[in-house]
Amino acid sequence: MKKMIIMGSLVLLLAAGCSKSNDNTNTYSSSDNTSTPVDTSTTTPPVTPPPVVKVTPPAPTAGYTQALKTYGTNRIAFDEYCTAKPNAVVFKSGTKVMIDNRSNDQRKITVGTIALNVKPFDFQIVTIPTVKAITTITGDCADLQNVVTITVNK
Repeated sequence: MKKMIIMGSLVLLLAAGCSKSNDNTNTYSSSDNTSTPVDTSTTTPPVTPPPVVKVTPPAPTAGYTQALKTYGTNRIAFDEYCTAKPNAVVFKSGTKVMIDNRSNDQRKITVGTIALNVKPFDFQIVTIPTVKAITTITGDCADLQNVVTITVNK
């Protein structure tokens, strides 16, 4: 009888050991007594960057169209790369010049000592300073310096 109680206890202990689980991370098997890890982590889907949206220039307004007619060749246009067109010009002292931002970004444009903040696809008018002798001034766009050279005649 003692042998049966010991055998019964042994069977119960073995049965309890075979079905033991530890926080759902390991599984035990009575056949090989090795543990197999179970991955309970979640995977994060890859992050897709938003598409690049390029703004199309708005249709010219009556004010912009009129400014093009009024200032004609007295115009310096800055494109999306801050390239000035034309990049070398000659104006007389006191000439009014159209500074034309043709980019999607607001630009800080400097003509000599005159600093402007020009909105995207907008323009501002500057007056070339009065000089006593032929003078050369430069213009900057954003972080780029000397992108335009302006020769000023008296």
